[in-house]
This record gives sequence, structure tokens and C-alpha cells, in this order.
Amino acid sequence: RLNFRDLDRETLYTVLYKANALGAIVAASDNAIPSELTPAIIEEVMEQKYHQKAQKPKWLILFDIDGTLVGNLTTSKDANVFAVNKVLGSDVKTDEHIFDGRTDPENLMGLMRLAGLTDEAIAEKLDSVKSVYIEKVASLFSGLPRLDVLPGVEELLKYLSRRSDIMLGLLTGNLAETAEIKLHKAGVWEYFKFGVYGSD
Repeated sequence: RLNFRDLDRETLYTVLYKANALGAIVAASDNAIPSELTPAIIEEVMEQKYHQKAQKPKWLILFDIDGTLVGNLTTSKDANVFAVNKVLGSDVKTDEHIFDGRTDPENLMGLMRLAGLTDEAIAEKLDSVKSVYIEKVASLFSGLPRLDVLPGVEELLKYLSRRSDIMLGLLTGNLAETAEIKLHKAGVWEYFKFGVYGSD
């Protein structure tokens, strides 16, 4: 039997919770933990408790993709134009549209407006255009042996990922699907626990 006084208050409450879960009876009268609560169980509880505490991040660092993790590519722009023209049967020109600083859906809708569609028609066809766009991005990147990250990116991500007080995420105008395609090809997708995307 272990004495309550050997444990700090927070650990004591955790141990007593485990004891109750096991159906053990706490003999509070003599300030002791019942024998059913073995040292091995106490050690397991304490290890889980402090492991979870150590793993709880204090900082969230969000990364954009294009121009931050990888270079600014024409691949997405080309795929945007391809998808709109394929679905609409149009011949939209990119020199009439500014892509930078916009999400993928904004770029697709902007091109659709250039093709003469109303807002109602855009809303009706947007999902089809997105699907073709994702397929085109996947096709374009599948032909690449690897997508290079910008200098220093991989070293930075490796360092930050080892910090238990930091969580890494994405904040990008890419669709969730195209973000994954790009970062898988760059070999850094696994560093990011979640993302906020242009498709959200």
C-alpha cells in the first residue's frame, strides 16, 4: 500500500480516478491507496498523464504553400484555365485575370466570369470545374519525379516537428486535395496535422 502523502495533489486525483474505474475502494481513513491499485497501474497512469502534458502544444505555426514551402508554380494556373475551358467549352485567356493572392475557388470563379457566366451559373457548375481542376493538378504533378521545397524549408520543418510545444498546420488558398497533392510530391505532407484551405 502506498501513502497518499507520496503523491502530489494532481497525481493523487488521477490515481484515485483510476482506482474508481477499477472498482477499488479507497481507504481514506489511513491515507492509503488500496492494494488493488498496483505500482504498475500507478506508473501507467502517471506516464500517460505526463506524456499528454508534454505533448500539448502551446504554439501553432501555419504555413502557406505556394511561395512559402514550394516555389510559385504555373501548374495551378494552367490547371485552373484547363478546368474552366474544359467544363464550359470556352477559351478563357489568363492575361485577363490576376491569380496571385486568391484562393483556388476564387480563381476558378473569376475565370468563369470572364467566360460570361452569371453568378447563378457559376454556382451550378463550380463543383464540376473543381473536380476537373483537381484531376488536372494530380495529372500534372504525377509526371514530376519530385517537387522541390524552397531552401531551408525541410530543415525548418524537421526542427519544428521535434518540438512538443509546437503544432504545424497549413493556411492556404489551395483546395485541400491540391494541397495534399503538392506536399506529398514535395515529401513534407506528414509534417502538418491539419489545414485551413481555400475549399473551407
